[in-house]
Order: sequence, then structure tokens, then C-alpha cells
Amino acid sequence: MTPLQRWLRAGMACGIADFLWACGQTKFMYGGSITRLWQGVASVPLGASMLERGTTGVLAGVACHFLVAFTWAAIFVFVVSKIGAIQRLVASTTGAIVAAAVYGPVIWTAMSCLVIPSMTHRPPTINGRWFIQLAGHMISSARRWCSAGARGRALRKRAERRQETRRRIGVSCGAFWRPRVQSTARGRSQA
Repeated sequence: MTPLQRWLRAGMACGIADFLWACGQTKFMYGGSITRLWQGVASVPLGASMLERGTTGVLAGVACHFLVAFTWAAIFVFVVSKIGAIQRLVASTTGAIVAAAVYGPVIWTAMSCLVIPSMTHRPPTINGRWFIQLAGHMISSARRWCSAGARGRALRKRAERRQETRRRIGVSCGAFWRPRVQSTARGRSQA
């Protein structure tokens, strides 16, 4: 899998899982409006007028949310591609869970304590809901990163088994199944 594919998969997994978490938490835990949730997200970078923009505010909030998800996914993929210790850590399911259980809360803390306050010019509100979000990011991040990694490992193992089977068949039967390739005077191959 290429780094671009990893980034796209991680960004979508992160964006969708966090979207569902935010909607579920807003509706079922707090009895709030999902429309107002996404308008509120849009109002952080785009201003308070997003709170009165209806569907436009909602769509802008969802777009902002996915932009943030893909940004954090890009950081994760970049760090994993550059640091061998993290590559080895996320190669196992347990390691992927540990990395995600740390990375999710890092994302929440950075966003709620640095990024959002720098845009709204208001200090963060650290209360019970903040800690619920922290725990939720730990759990949901571990689940989504682990499931994405597990699917990747399963596909990789399947490809390795297929390649090993082809290698065994080629070694034992290759002379009968594959035509010999001979070089011509012009340097081209001929079957």
C-alpha cells in the first residue's frame, strides 16, 4: 500500500468514526442538535455567522471536520513512515491499539487546548464533557486505527500466501508452464 493510500484510508476512517462519535454523543448523551453541532464546528474557523447559515453551515462544519481528520491522518502516516520504532509498534494489533490510544487523546488535547482557542480567542473549557471527549478519543481512535491496520495486515498476509503458493508452483512446475524467454539480436525478448 502506498503512503497516499494509507493516508486516504486513515483520513476516511478517522473522519467517519469521529463524525459518528460526535453525532451520537451530541444526540444521545446530551440531547443536542446535530445541525447545531456542525454549524458550531464551522463557526470556529469561519466565524459566528455559520451558526445562522442552515445547511450551508452544516456542510461547512462537516467539510472542516474532514479537513482536520485528513490533516491528523497525514501527520500520523508521515510519522509512521519516518520512525522505525513506531512502524514496529503498529505492526502488531496490540501495538496499533497502544499507538491509537495515545494518538487519539493527543489529537483531542491539541485541538481543544491549542488549535480551537487560537481561532476563537477563548481559553478551553476543561470540564466533565472535556474528559468524556478525551476518553472517547482514546477508545474510538484505538478501534478505528486498529481495524484499519488489521485489514491492511490481513490483506498483506493473503498476498504473501498467494505469492508463496505461486513461488512453489513456479519452482516445481515452472519449466512446463512458462515459455522460455530468449534474447534476440536487437535486445528484445521473444517467447
